[in-house]
Amino acid sequence: MYRYHPFYPPIQRPVSSRTMRYPYPVQVPHRDFPPVDPNIFMNSAKITLPIMEDGILLMKKISTDVQFATHIMDAAQQSDNQKVKKLVNSIGMTTEPSLNFNPDGFSIHFTESDGSADCCKVDLSVRWR
Repeated sequence: MYRYHPFYPPIQRPVSSRTMRYPYPVQVPHRDFPPVDPNIFMNSAKITLPIMEDGILLMKKISTDVQFATHIMDAAQQSDNQKVKKLVNSIGMTTEPSLNFNPDGFSIHFTESDGSADCCKVDLSVRWR
């Protein structure tokens, strides 16, 4: 079946896990993991909750208020950063986000720190085209 012919290159079988043979059993080395301390994780989650509430507040305002959404889109298309920031901050958020926009939509980046380092980030991207 797999004979050598001088005019054709020899056919090689593909190597798969079924055809591969090991001379000895494969052993995975035992790894010791450090004990888990959930305090930092829980603190980050606690700090993230108000940021997410601000994001939800902004998304609800954009999704329900046609005039607000229109004003944001108009200001963004004219590259009026100050007006877009003023509109976004006018809804009463506790965290001030950084905003980036382009012709397709805009991105809102919320960042909060716990004093020592940036622990929590929430990024929202909304398209309008």
